Formats: sequence, structure tokens, C-alpha cells
Amino acid sequence: MMLANAGVPLIALHFPAMVVLLVPIIAIEYLYGRYTLAIANSRVLSGVAGANLASTLIGIPATWFLMVVLNIATTGGESKGVDTLPEKLASVVLQSAWLMPYEAGLDWMIPTATLVLLVPYFFASVFIERFVLH
Repeated sequence: MMLANAGVPLIALHFPAMVVLLVPIIAIEYLYGRYTLAIANSRVLSGVAGANLASTLIGIPATWFLMVVLNIATTGGESKGVDTLPEKLASVVLQSAWLMPYEAGLDWMIPTATLVLLVPYFFASVFIERFVLH
């Protein structure tokens, strides 16, 4: 049973889009690597595909989970409110992975929290792809 006040786990919004974008991202990175690297095309494709699959299927969910842990550690999993600007900032930054079910404000909070999450997603992706390719 789902609760209406359970909040918004942003991974549910992000992950499907990231999986769909895997194919064009792999294609673009392959084409770039094919013309800039002095290695066999098959190695470029397998490297690019493997690195992107790992960062998307492992790195993004793991990073999101760590952000939920950070959310709980910094807020106790409690609502920070959205009445004042500092409360709004705390809600969107500290609770970016799993937004509290605020009555109003999700129209701006979801895109803003998505932008916040892109920062740790980027660093996780770089770290994991570098690990896979080396």
C-alpha cells in the first residue's frame, strides 16, 4: 500500500530517463572516441558502453541512496518547511533525493532538487567511469 504522504523519491523520476538516454550517450561518446583515440573501434565501444552502463545502473542508484542517508543524517527525515527562504533552501538541498510531501511547491522543488542531485550524480559518474576504463 502506498501512502499519499510518503514523499517524492526522485530516483523514480530520474532513473527511467537515464536508462532511455543511455543509447544516445553511448553513441555520442563512441563516435567521439572513435575519432580521437588510437585504439580499435570495438574497444572504444565496449569501454564506453561498459562505463556508461556501470555509472547508470550502479552509480546513480548508489549515489541516490547515499543522498537519502545524508538527508536522514542532516534532517532526521523530518520536514524543514517551506515558509521562509532558508527553509525552502534546506528542504530542496538537504532533502533533494527524497522530497517531503509538501502541499504546494513541488512544481518548483522537483526541478530544483533535480539540479541539486546532478552534482553528486556527475561526480559519481566520473569516478565510476574512470574506474571502469582504467
